Amino acid sequence: MKEISFNFDWKRTLGKKMPWETDRQETTIDLPDDFIIHKKRSPQAVGGARVGYLSDDFGTYEKEFMLPREWEKKPIFLNLDGAYMNTEITVNDHYLGHHPYGYTPYWRELTGLLFFDRKNKISISTQGHQPSSRWYSGGGIYREATLLVGEECYLAPWDLYITTPAAEKEEAKVRGEMWITNTNQENIPAKVRFELRKEGKEAASMERFLELKGQGKTHEIFELPLKNPLLWDADHPELYDASVRIETPHQNCETVSLKIGIRKIQVDAEEGLKVNGRKVTLHGGCIHHDNGMLGAKAFPKAEERKVRKLKEAGFNAIRTAHNPPSKALLDACDRYGMYVIDEIFDCWRIGKNQNDYHLWFEDWWKRDIEATVLRDRNHPSVYCWSFGNEIPEARSFHAEGEYWVKCQADAIRSLDASRLVTLGGMFLPKHLTWDGFPGGVRGPLPVLSPYISEEEEETHFRQMIENLDIVSLNYSYRNYGQFGKYFPGKALQGTETEGIDTWENREAVRKHSFVVGDFVWTAHDNLGEAGAGRSYREEPKEQKGLMGGWPWLTSCQADLALDGERLPRSYYRKVIWGLDKGIYVFTTHPQFTGKPLYGTGFHWHDVRKVWTFSEQDVGKPMEVEAYADCDEVLFEINGKTVAAVTPKEMIAKAVIPYEPGVLCAKAYRNGRFEAEDTIETTGKATQILLVPESDKIRGDGMDLGYVEIFLADDKGRRVFGEEREIQVQVSGAGTLEGLGSNNPCTEEDFTLERRKTFEGKAILAIRAGRQQGTVKITVEAEGLPDAACQILVGERKEG
Repeated sequence: MKEISFNFDWKRTLGKKMPWETDRQETTIDLPDDFIIHKKRSPQAVGGARVGYLSDDFGTYEKEFMLPREWEKKPIFLNLDGAYMNTEITVNDHYLGHHPYGYTPYWRELTGLLFFDRKNKISISTQGHQPSSRWYSGGGIYREATLLVGEECYLAPWDLYITTPAAEKEEAKVRGEMWITNTNQENIPAKVRFELRKEGKEAASMERFLELKGQGKTHEIFELPLKNPLLWDADHPELYDASVRIETPHQNCETVSLKIGIRKIQVDAEEGLKVNGRKVTLHGGCIHHDNGMLGAKAFPKAEERKVRKLKEAGFNAIRTAHNPPSKALLDACDRYGMYVIDEIFDCWRIGKNQNDYHLWFEDWWKRDIEATVLRDRNHPSVYCWSFGNEIPEARSFHAEGEYWVKCQADAIRSLDASRLVTLGGMFLPKHLTWDGFPGGVRGPLPVLSPYISEEEEETHFRQMIENLDIVSLNYSYRNYGQFGKYFPGKALQGTETEGIDTWENREAVRKHSFVVGDFVWTAHDNLGEAGAGRSYREEPKEQKGLMGGWPWLTSCQADLALDGERLPRSYYRKVIWGLDKGIYVFTTHPQFTGKPLYGTGFHWHDVRKVWTFSEQDVGKPMEVEAYADCDEVLFEINGKTVAAVTPKEMIAKAVIPYEPGVLCAKAYRNGRFEAEDTIETTGKATQILLVPESDKIRGDGMDLGYVEIFLADDKGRRVFGEEREIQVQVSGAGTLEGLGSNNPCTEEDFTLERRKTFEGKAILAIRAGRQQGTVKITVEAEGLPDAACQILVGERKEG
C-alpha cells in the first residue's frame, strides 16, 4: 500500500465543539500537534504536578481534501499513530467510531465513504480530561497521520509479519508471513515476490504464484535462506529492506516495504540475555513520550534526536514507560541500535487516576494489545513486550492476577511468539524479601493481606510468573539474591532503578548472572511528575509526597536534561558501565560545603561543571568530585596539586580552596596518567552564541532544525549564573516550533516569543516549510548584541 502524508492543512478548534456550531475560532495547523503545550500553566491546573501544572482541553481537527479519480476503486485507510485521547472520527458525516486510549495506533477504513468529484471532509475530536495521566500527556493528534491506499488485491502493513527463525553468522532464515486481501468477488491469480535487499542490492528473493480467494484474505508463508547475513544488534544495527510485491492481471503492482533486522533473542537463568548467541548486559533507561519544549509532538527528527543522544550517553536499551511509543521512535531505535521494552499499559481495571485507562481496560485491552503488537512486531529493536507497570491486580495477594496475566501474555504470543513477554514492576511477596521492602513502591506495604496466607501468596506469584519469559522488578536490587534463591529457573530484569543507587544496581547486575540488566528511572527528563528528582539542603519536617509543588515543571530525575544535554550522573553512569575511560570533574557551590543534601531518592549529587564564583568565595573550602575508572585522582588548581584521592565506587571526592583560574582533575592507574578534565573560570556574559545542530534540513514540512543558545564571555565560554530573557525572531522558509530551557522549576509558559536561559543556555527548534529556501534566526537579549544564524531548507527526501 502507498503511504501518503495526511499531516498538513488542518483547522483546529479548542473547547467542546457541537456539530451545529459554525462560529468557533479556528487555527490552521499541521500535524503532529499538541494543543496543551502552549497553554498557560497554573497552580490550579486539574492535573497538578503530574502533568507539570499544564491544563487540559477538548480539540477538534477538521480537514477538507480532494482525492484523485484513479483511487475510486481502491481501498483507502486512515492511519493515526496516536492521539490523546477519547478520539472520535467522522468522515463526510459518517461516524467511524471512538478510540479511548491515547497511546495506541489505530486505523479506520474509509472505502465507500469518500467522493472523487468533490471535496471530502474529515473531523477528528480528542478530549484529554485530566486527571488522566501520571505524566505529561499533551493533547490532540500528537503523532503522524497517513492515508494508506492499496490496489483491489492488497497487503496492509499490519498484515505482514517478518521473523528470523534462524540467525547465524553463516546462514539465516527470514520468514515472511502475510495475509493478502482480495476485494473482488471472484478468485484472482497473482504473482507474489518476497525480496530482501541490502544497500540497494538484492540479497535474497522468492516468487510464488497464488490464487487469491475472493472477498477474503489469503494466508501465505515465505522462507528465504540467506548466506552470510549481516546480523542486527545494538553495536551493529544492520538493516535490510524487505518488500512484498503483488502482481495481478488487472491492477497496478501492489508493494509493501519495510526495514528489518536479522537477529536472535534468547534468555535463560544461567546465561541471562543473549543476542545472536552473545551475552548482552542491558544498560537501560526509562523514558516518557514527550519531547520537552515540543510537548507531546512526535516529530520523527525529535524522536531520532532523543534516541541518538541516549545512545551517545551509553544506553543500549529503552523502556517506553508506560505506553506504546511512536512508530518514529522505534524506527530510530532500529537505526541506532537500541533494545526496547515496548510497554503497553500503566493500569488495568484498578485506576491510578480518576480518568485514566482503567475506565476502558476491560472492553479495550485486547484491541489495544493487537494494535500495538501488529504495528511494532517487525522492529528488530523490540526484544520484549510488557503489558503493564506496577499493576495493583498483579500483587501476589490478588487472586485475579493470574487470570489477567495469562490472558494478556497469551494474547501477545498469539500475535508474536518471537519476543520475550514480561510484566513491568512486579511485586515480590513481602515475606520473600530480605528486608520486607518488596520494591515498586516507596515505603513498605502492609505485612500481609488478612485474607490470604503467605503460602497462598507465594503460590499466586509463582503462577503469574510462569506466564512470563522474564520477570521484571522495580527498585529491588537488594532482593535479586532472594529472587534467585526462590525462583532459580527465571531470568530477571530491573525495569526501574534509582539513579542515586547506580553503583549498587551495577554491582547487583554484575553479581547475578540471571539478571540481564536494569533500566534507570529515568534516562531523559520529561514534563510532568514534576519535582520527583528534586533535592534540598534543609531536612524536610514531613514527607509531602514524591512530586513537588508549584512551579515545578519537569521530573528532574534523569541522566539527560529536557533538551538532551548530558547531566553529571550521565557521565558517571557511562564510566561505571565501562564505556568511557575518561575523567569528569564537577563542583558544589562553596556555600554548601559540609552541609548535608536531602532528596527523594531519584536525585543526584548537587554538582555542576562550574569554576566561577564570587570574590567573597576565594579561599573558602569547596567540595569537588570526579568520575573515573582509576586508582588515583589528582586535583590541581592553576597547575598546583591541592589533593590526591583514591576513588571509591569510581568517585573521587575532595575539599579544596576556591581560587579562580583552572581546576583540573587527572586520572592515574598504577602511576600512569590516563585522562584529565578541566573547568575554567569564565568572564562576564558579553555575547550570545547560536550553535545549530545542522546547517541544512529537508523541505518536507516535517523536518526540524535545533539551535542551541548560549550566553558566552569574550572567549566564547559558556557563562553560568547570568541568566537573561531572550527573544527569538524567525523568518524565511521555516517557522519556530519550540523554545525552551532545561529549567525544571519555573513559572514560565512554553510561549514561542520569550524564554529565560537556564545555566547559561536555551534551545529552539525550527520546523521546515515545504519549499526550499533559507531560515534566518535572530536572538536578542538585553545588554548583549543580537546574534543570528541561518539554516538551509533543501530538497525533500523522496521515498
